Amino acid sequence: MSRLRVSPRAFRASAWANVVALVVVVVTGGAVRLTGSGLGCTDWPLCEGALVRVDATSYHPLIESGNRFLTELAGLLILALFVMALLRAPRRRDLVWLSVSLGVTYLLNGVLGAIVVYVDLAPVSVVGHFVLAEACIAIGFVLAHRGGLPDAEDGVVHLVSETRAGTVSRRLAWLLTGLAVWVMMLGTVVTSSGPHAGDPAAERLSFAFADVTRIHSVSAICTLGVAVYFLWHLRRDGSASRSRRPVAAFTVLLVAQGVIGYAQFFAGVPALLVGVHLLGATLVWIAALAIICSLEPPAPVGGDGHRVDRVHGTHRDADRTPVAV
Repeated sequence: MSRLRVSPRAFRASAWANVVALVVVVVTGGAVRLTGSGLGCTDWPLCEGALVRVDATSYHPLIESGNRFLTELAGLLILALFVMALLRAPRRRDLVWLSVSLGVTYLLNGVLGAIVVYVDLAPVSVVGHFVLAEACIAIGFVLAHRGGLPDAEDGVVHLVSETRAGTVSRRLAWLLTGLAVWVMMLGTVVTSSGPHAGDPAAERLSFAFADVTRIHSVSAICTLGVAVYFLWHLRRDGSASRSRRPVAAFTVLLVAQGVIGYAQFFAGVPALLVGVHLLGATLVWIAALAIICSLEPPAPVGGDGHRVDRVHGTHRDADRTPVAV
């Protein structure tokens, strides 16, 4: 009986499905908080002994246990992705280790989720829970991106940049990503200082809601300014032309986030708009990751250090020193 193999196409499709599942987990986790269902279950991982609990007197247990159920399903998908990385033909060490990193980070976040319940939604624990969730999305996105890169003929991946983006473009990309992280972290502070703490009795941060919202808003505007300048700069840097679409997507999403943010503030922070804003923040984060991934698209090279020319079936010198992964 021949050994079971997973094609690169099947692996990549599963990796992108995993990214979608991770985004769903983040959004449903936000729903738990926005509906005040954070303490809908007093124990973990089950909810009062049930996998999904339906209570005729309250919808909170259903929402909390439902989010946990989706989280467990996403965990099974991550486990399946690790197995697929082992069975992928050819097997790639970078994909195996990324899948391991994703699994470990996801497991740690599950443990932190239990701690969040046992410390009655302490703000710092909730913020940490969100940060690890976004870290999982980052690892999952990179895994899906790298899963679509071409394989080397020798079964070992040697990555080399076809065209290296200019220094200014690279610095702008990393600056934009750093600012995105900063704005996202400020957003968690705003939420932890506002009315949606996950439970009416949950502790909140002592910051003035209007003040932290203002800082968050100004930081987002500065980030938008950098994004617009980056778009202008890309017209001059042909080596970074691949970054135009992700930077444009980042800019559009950030503008939409600003509109939603101001709308929710002046509307009294309704839960629905806050949920949409949370989804938008996650999409902005993914766009930032796409910018970084677009800087140096790798091409396959053989073990001899020469790039594989798939068209002519020959090898030619690589532009840069290959890096074995």
